[in-house]
Amino acid sequence: MTEERPTLYLAVHAAALWVVHAELQVVHVAPSGLIDFPNRSAFEITHLPGSPDVFSKSREFQVDLGELKRRQGDQVGHLYAVSIHSMPRSLQFLDGMVLQARAPGFETSVSMQLEDHAVLLGVWWQTRAGEWAFEYSGKVLDTMNATYQTIFLAGLYAERFADR
Repeated sequence: MTEERPTLYLAVHAAALWVVHAELQVVHVAPSGLIDFPNRSAFEITHLPGSPDVFSKSREFQVDLGELKRRQGDQVGHLYAVSIHSMPRSLQFLDGMVLQARAPGFETSVSMQLEDHAVLLGVWWQTRAGEWAFEYSGKVLDTMNATYQTIFLAGLYAERFADR
């Protein structure tokens, strides 16, 4: 049996949703402090089968961490902020939402009550030991300015992690 490639997997599931367009976005902060806008971090987000652009019961993606390392080299000091938002209409979430995040070295599942807001789901990064870590945020964002707020918050996270 071949060994599975190291992958970051992130999914938002809900028991019931109004059908709206929604997407997960990634903002990349390099150790230099330069911030890349969503999904332009020299890797592609692979949306998994059964995860259409229309947000029905789940939205998910995966990132091939092996390919990321091949393209970008060591990722220690790089930080990735993940948010969910919808434009032009607000998200219409009901109760019972769950965020699942999984990568080599961590696995987490968090219950959320998001209502109709864009949200910074969390931040993931590679530790000095070479393991991946994820910290849930749940910070509510202004829907119309969600991208810029995510970039601002990613910068704050980067400053905090730089102090470690």
